[in-house]
Amino acid sequence: MYRGFYTLALLYMLFFAMPCYSYQETITHPNMSELATKNSQLGATLTSQLSLTSGLDTIIPTVVGEVTSGSSKTIREWLLLGSEEEDDPMCRASNHFHNPLNSKPWENSYLMDWPQTFGSYCSGGWGNRYSNIVWATGFSSPAPYGDKMAAPNPWAWDSARTYYELAFKAGTVAEREQYLADTFLSLGHILHLLQDMAVPAHVRSDFMSHLSRIGIRGFNPLKWPYEPYENYVRDNNYVLLPESLVPIRPIFLDKKTLTNYWDTDVYEATCTHVAPRLAGPNLGLAEYTNANPASRM
Repeated sequence: MYRGFYTLALLYMLFFAMPCYSYQETITHPNMSELATKNSQLGATLTSQLSLTSGLDTIIPTVVGEVTSGSSKTIREWLLLGSEEEDDPMCRASNHFHNPLNSKPWENSYLMDWPQTFGSYCSGGWGNRYSNIVWATGFSSPAPYGDKMAAPNPWAWDSARTYYELAFKAGTVAEREQYLADTFLSLGHILHLLQDMAVPAHVRSDFMSHLSRIGIRGFNPLKWPYEPYENYVRDNNYVLLPESLVPIRPIFLDKKTLTNYWDTDVYEATCTHVAPRLAGPNLGLAEYTNANPASRM
């Protein structure tokens, strides 16, 4: 009986899902990454420290490797491509959730309300789920001295660092360019994961919000549907992310370690903690989002 129900539910999802997983991967994520890089010091650093005089517009052709073979893109385009590809394949998105509450150690803060049907569907190669912060950084407690595991994500922070090192050690121009392309492709994946921490459902283990949509507005059997907030951002993308928002006011002002951008490990959802920390400088993005906007959870 239950098997038949789950099969029917899965078929419904496959035939009536509209495309997406978190923020819209071909519009919102690349646009957010574009604004982030424009507001960063990356372009200046590329020019001053690596002598790449075109900065973010430096073209990196690649001629080796499996993922980026034969492509030619600017550094900015490699970043945006990684920001888009983090949602592919769709089961990868099961690692895009992180509940920052202190009662949940990071290795246990992954997506919990994962329907059995989808767990079975995504079991092949995606049987283990990881918290967004672990998936992105490999750290299961605060960096730089926290517990660390071998990054399960091939485009995680350690991968970006490794590719960057290999670019300097490469014996040929072709290898150097490939490793540089993979460096910025990895950074794009990481930007996507951090951006997902601004989605209320993604910091409350709330996958079921993605099933709350009523009506059919698209057809793509290989994508999860949007939840309402993500759908609103997609439909109003050019209103919410205009050039006039540059420069973006930072909400995180504390010590900038890698994992602090996600979670400073100080937030607790109690009456004595929520109010003074709603916009405090000691919150990572996951904590800030968990404490503020409402979601269905």
